[in-house]
Amino acid sequence: YYVALGNAYVHLNKISDAEQAYTEATTINPKSVHAHQGLSVVYEAQGNLAEAEKVLLKATTLKEKDPELFYNLGVVQL
Repeated sequence: YYVALGNAYVHLNKISDAEQAYTEATTINPKSVHAHQGLSVVYEAQGNLAEAEKVLLKATTLKEKDPELFYNLGVVQL
């Protein structure tokens, strides 16, 4: 539920609301790759690339063979 809510907020450009939703999702399910990936989008939109990198690194430990995660990680590390 909270991941979908975060996605909706991102599409509405309500970044702080999206951050709250994704954070709640990671609290409920710390192994949610989608919640961590959503948080990375939020942090990137806020210009906080260090936090985006941190949550993407966490996501890659949860789903090690996801090329999209590694691509996104490379983008924020540039």
